Amino acid sequence: MKTFLASLLCCLLLSVAGGQTPADVCPKHIVVPVYPLIARQGRLQGTVTVVIDLGPDGKTISASGSGADAILDRASEEMVRDWVFSPPTADSEKKTTFTFVYEMQSTNSGPPSGVIFDFPGRVKLIGYPLPPGEINQ
Repeated sequence: MKTFLASLLCCLLLSVAGGQTPADVCPKHIVVPVYPLIARQGRLQGTVTVVIDLGPDGKTISASGSGADAILDRASEEMVRDWVFSPPTADSEKKTTFTFVYEMQSTNSGPPSGVIFDFPGRVKLIGYPLPPGEINQ
């Protein structure tokens, strides 16, 4: 259900925004991103740009992230590998780009992590420090 709602929201926002994503590619299936536990433990932050290569059926063929710590780059790549987009209709639509912004909060007064979809093309992940007893789990 979360996947359906995220996809519906994405397509709605893209249509309102005039289809301004790279090459008008609309995600149809999104696995909700999470702030990696090891990154929360290390209080890692940064911005990762992920270039996604799409197959003719809209499935992610490959993803290449860069711009932050290798842990955040790899986590972003792994997240989008499970995403499915609307099938490309032209050669220029065989690639799309998403930006993942990882931001740690200064207190642990929140949930394990939060996600803000800022379409088109941007996902913000908010992490909170782990309570002292959870560092080694």
